[in-house]
Amino acid sequence: MNNRQNRMHMFLCFVVSFCILTSIGSCRKIDTNYPQTSVESGNTADNIYNSGKVITKGDWTYYSFGGEGLYKVRTDGSMKTILHNDQCWYINVIGDWIYYSNVNDNLSLYKIRTNGSEETLLSKGKCRYEQVIDEWIYFIDPGEGEGALSGQLYRIQTDGTEKTKILDDKVRYYCIAEDWIYFTNRSDEDRIYKIHTNGVGKRRICRDRTDCISIVDGWIIYVNVSEAFRIYKIRLNGTQRTRLNTEVSWSINYNHDWIYYYALEDHGLYKIKIDGSEKTKISDDRITLDFNLSNNWIYYNNEDDRHLYRIRTDGTEREKIE
Repeated sequence: MNNRQNRMHMFLCFVVSFCILTSIGSCRKIDTNYPQTSVESGNTADNIYNSGKVITKGDWTYYSFGGEGLYKVRTDGSMKTILHNDQCWYINVIGDWIYYSNVNDNLSLYKIRTNGSEETLLSKGKCRYEQVIDEWIYFIDPGEGEGALSGQLYRIQTDGTEKTKILDDKVRYYCIAEDWIYFTNRSDEDRIYKIHTNGVGKRRICRDRTDCISIVDGWIIYVNVSEAFRIYKIRLNGTQRTRLNTEVSWSINYNHDWIYYYALEDHGLYKIKIDGSEKTKISDDRITLDFNLSNNWIYYNNEDDRHLYRIRTDGTEREKIE
């Protein structure tokens, strides 16, 4: 079962569970608000949780779709170049290195130069959802259970040294802001927690059962499982919990003041403002869950013809890629 199928299976299980047992979410305040700062990151957390298949850095877009290898292409569409023959997930690019999980090697963590040279194994065994922040790679080790999408959170230096477990709880989603990791704690029914990147100071922020979190300008944007998969936001300090939409949603991805999301009712791609206003449908295509945003393009697989497409974030210039 591939990553997209795993996510859809989990999603449907969540929906069924919600219909049987409805829980009401309430949130607890914490004293301190931690704003974001500028750091060098290899990709967005939102892309990574949608399989991390594409990222644009400078004049190049790097991508791996359909199991056909890792490529780069200039942003004008020229000079398409294959860098590696294996399928790659969770692509991060910093400097002249690409970091990724190799699907053909049990999701082991690798890096390779942006010119395709010096492929280097960093960590053997499954590494999911890696996010490269400055000199550290954060990732989830799901163990060897087939289809496992949660696990313990680790970090490792970009040279492969100092592999360290951050906490014992099982983590599903996480984002990093101002030296704090905000995460859904699978060990506590996917409620939102935070912990310092050095592994201390763990606290619960919100009691909602949660999926698909994103950090935006001092807010946590999340899919609220406790409230029928509606999109909510809450401050990093646990205050101002607010519902943003009314439909069953999934796979949120933030870009330039807009929250992009998948709507279950029509399998459509939508966007809303961070205040919940200006709901807009981007495409009439029925899309899969794992869409990525890069350089003002949205990349997605079309459920009807199974091909890869991209479309501008304003809904124009739809084109089939492969």
